[in-house]
Amino acid sequence: MLAQISCLFFCLIGISSCSFNRTANIDSDHPSKADGFSHNSFVEIIQQTEENQRKKKSLILESEWLKLRLQVVEAEKYACSARSAELELASEMARFGSLDQKFSGEGFIGENQRTHWNAQLESKRSSTITAEARANLLRRDLFDLRQKIVDLGYQVPEGPVVE
Repeated sequence: MLAQISCLFFCLIGISSCSFNRTANIDSDHPSKADGFSHNSFVEIIQQTEENQRKKKSLILESEWLKLRLQVVEAEKYACSARSAELELASEMARFGSLDQKFSGEGFIGENQRTHWNAQLESKRSSTITAEARANLLRRDLFDLRQKIVDLGYQVPEGPVVE
């Protein structure tokens, strides 16, 4: 019975010493994070703070640039679509115009049809001009933002990302 109690006593001491050593190793590997007075000097913390603020400012500027760049891309896509619609209509008109020239007399395109098609073409041209003007204004805004970012000491890519 005394041997069993002694064995139990030594087992408990062994187990408790193993868990104490494990805790001690874990604590020594990771310094306390609650103590703000150790491991960094005031100057290092200030430098880290300034670097972090600069990184945050660059991300804010990048976000602003990306939003405006997206608007420019969408406006340019719209302008291209408007120009395509104008060119398709002009192509159709030219094709029918060349066929009309082959017929003797007045041809098959009447004056009312001619006026109607020319009005459509003028409308498409007007849409193209408006879309291109909007894209140009947004490009100008993007250029101004790019200049602001460069003046602050950051870099911004020029032109389209994909060519």
